Amino acid sequence: MDERVLRQRVGVVVLAAALITAFLVARFGDLPLPGAGTYTIFVQFPRAPGVEAGTPVRMSGVQIGRVTNVELLQPSGVRVTTKIDSNRTILDSDLCRISSASVLGDAVVEFVSADPPVPGAEPLTGGTEITNGIVQGNPLDVLVNLETDMRSALGSVNRAGGEVELAARNLNTAIANNDDQIPRLAQKAERALDQFSTAMTSINDVFGDPMLRDGLKSTLTQMPELMQEARGTLQKADEAFDGFKTVSERASRNLENLENFTRPLGERGPQIVDNLDGSLANVNELLEQLVTFTDGLNSRQGTLGRILHDDTLYRRLDNTLANAEDITARLKPILSDIRIFSDKIARDPRQLGLKGAIDRRPLGTGTKGAPFAPGEAPITLDHHDWDVEVLPSH
Repeated sequence: MDERVLRQRVGVVVLAAALITAFLVARFGDLPLPGAGTYTIFVQFPRAPGVEAGTPVRMSGVQIGRVTNVELLQPSGVRVTTKIDSNRTILDSDLCRISSASVLGDAVVEFVSADPPVPGAEPLTGGTEITNGIVQGNPLDVLVNLETDMRSALGSVNRAGGEVELAARNLNTAIANNDDQIPRLAQKAERALDQFSTAMTSINDVFGDPMLRDGLKSTLTQMPELMQEARGTLQKADEAFDGFKTVSERASRNLENLENFTRPLGERGPQIVDNLDGSLANVNELLEQLVTFTDGLNSRQGTLGRILHDDTLYRRLDNTLANAEDITARLKPILSDIRIFSDKIARDPRQLGLKGAIDRRPLGTGTKGAPFAPGEAPITLDHHDWDVEVLPSH
C-alpha cells in the first residue's frame, strides 16, 4: 500500500476521533454545543443534597440543561442556578424538585408538569427565579431511618419465635400426657369428614338443579348493574356524610355557645343551689298547707267540709239563694216606681213643698234639663221647700 494513502487514512481516523471526542465532551460535559443557546433559571430549595455544578437538569426523564452554580442563602436555603437549552420550554405551573437518579443517590434537578395541566400557564423567561423548590427523600436516608424500626421488628420476631417455641413445648407436653385422646380425636375427625362429605353432596344436589344454575347466571349477569347502583348509593352516602360533617360542625359551634352560656351558671352554682333549696323549702311548706287545706275539706267538722258533706246545710243554702232570687224579682217593680218618681221630681221640683202648692202652674209643666230662655234665671226653692235648683243643660 502506498505510504501517502496510509497517512491520509490515519489522518482521517484521527480527525474523526477528535470530532467525536469533542462532541461527547460537549454533550456529556459542561461545554455547550456550538450554535445551541441557553437561558438561566434560578431555583430556591430548602436544601440541595448531592447537587453541584454539572448536575443534570431533566424534564420527564429528558435532559434539558445543567446546574452551573449552587449558592448558600442566609439565613437558610440554597439557590441553584441552571442553564436550560433554548429549545426547551418550562411553564410557570411546572414544579421543580431534587430527586435521586439511581439507588446510589445521584442527585438530579427535575421539572415536573402539573397534573392536571393548569390552563393559561405562561413559559418562563431567562432570569426567572422559582422559590418553591421541592426536595424528595433519598432511598438511602429512608433505609437509615428504618434502622431503628428494623431493629424493633427483629426484636419482635425474636420474641415471637420464643412464644412459638413455648407453645410447641406446651403442645408436645399436652400430646404426651394425653395419648389416649388422640384416637378419639381421630374418630371425631373421621365423623366430621363424613358429615362434610354429606353436606357437600347436599350442596351438589342443590346447585345441580338447572333452574338454580340459570338463576345464578342471571344474578351474576345483573351484578355489574348492581355494582353501579351500589356505587351511586355510596356516592350519595358520601354526600350525606358531608352533610353530617357540616351538621357536626354546627353542633360543635352550638356546644361552644352552650358552654359559654353554662359557664356563668357553673360560676354561680352555689348561689343557684341555695336559691333552689329555699324555693324547694317554700314549695314543701306550701304542699304541707295544701295537705292541711285538703284535710279540712275532707273533714266534716269545718265549714267547707260541712257544705260538701252535709245535705241539710246545702238545702238551706239553696233555699237562701232561691229567696234572694224571689226578693230580687219583687224589688224590680219598686225600683221602677222609684225611678219614675225621681224622674218626675227632676222634671218638676214644685211637686215638693209649699211653693209647689202656691204656684198656679199645673203640675208636670217643668222639663228635666230643659234649657232656659235668654235672660231667664234658674228657679230656686227655699231650704224648707227642698231648695232644689234647676240648672240649664249644656
